[in-house]
Amino acid sequence: MKILPFIIVIAAGIAGLYFTRSPEAGINPILGNESYHATYGKAVPSNLNEQERIRIHLAYVEQLLTEKDVSYLSPKLQENRKKAITLLRDYWQNGQFPSNYDYPGERKPCFRDKDNQICAVGYLVQQTGNEGLVKSIEATENYSTIYEMTNSELVTWIEQSGLTLKECAMIQPTYGSPQESDPNYIPTGYAVSSSAITGIGLSTSLISLGNLKTPQKNGWIIPSIGIASGVSQITLGALNYNREFIGNPWIYPSIHKRNQNLSMFNIAFGTFTTAFNTYALIQQLRGKKKRNDLSWNLFGYQSPSNDLTIGFNFVKRF
Repeated sequence: MKILPFIIVIAAGIAGLYFTRSPEAGINPILGNESYHATYGKAVPSNLNEQERIRIHLAYVEQLLTEKDVSYLSPKLQENRKKAITLLRDYWQNGQFPSNYDYPGERKPCFRDKDNQICAVGYLVQQTGNEGLVKSIEATENYSTIYEMTNSELVTWIEQSGLTLKECAMIQPTYGSPQESDPNYIPTGYAVSSSAITGIGLSTSLISLGNLKTPQKNGWIIPSIGIASGVSQITLGALNYNREFIGNPWIYPSIHKRNQNLSMFNIAFGTFTTAFNTYALIQQLRGKKKRNDLSWNLFGYQSPSNDLTIGFNFVKRF
């Protein structure tokens, strides 16, 4: 039962790797990925890029806004709402969207980025003669959601736009970081965890190799750690091998080649580490059993003629 703690370690490692993956947030905090499912159902396009995902979301929101009954609004607000929806259509059809430069690995809203690309809500505000308000939000709350923004001028603009606060929040997408479109991109967390677990696997394998022919006291510990690290590395590689089909396709829209190669290495090296340390563990346990079955002893005793005699005792237990 001494190996039981390491079985627990393996299970905990696998669970930890699963639950510490990037959160599967949707493209919009209110609608999530509803637009995606409404457009494609269960099909998962393999070549859907960031720009297309944002266009799909905004087109879907435009449809929702257009279909809503707003007869309760005053004629002026209905007119303003219609203008806002027209601007929204122009915006997403133009296809120029901001990028999240400051939060790699996360999806975040961005009111206006360093390339001067503005978000959908920002565009509506700007095109209705409020560039000053856009600059103010960009300077103070650029990565905030609509619900998080505290600018009183924005509240006034929403009240006069014919849209509700919730509808503006529905419009606002979140954006991925530009480096995630790089085919050579590997998330920092994945790179660090891969390096660490490879180091553990290599170290335990080398120690196990050195102890292979000479069973050690408590020699089962190092191979057991090696097995745990190997299984964890296989799991890590499998979870990150093809992110397009794991979890949410909006978060992991494509397979990065270098990321995939690292995953293949993790699976291969983890398999080697697990297999070799399993063999080393078996050898250690066999060696321990062999030592317990055989024993010998040298001892001295006095013979009947009072001579000092050395005796040898050899015992094999069956």
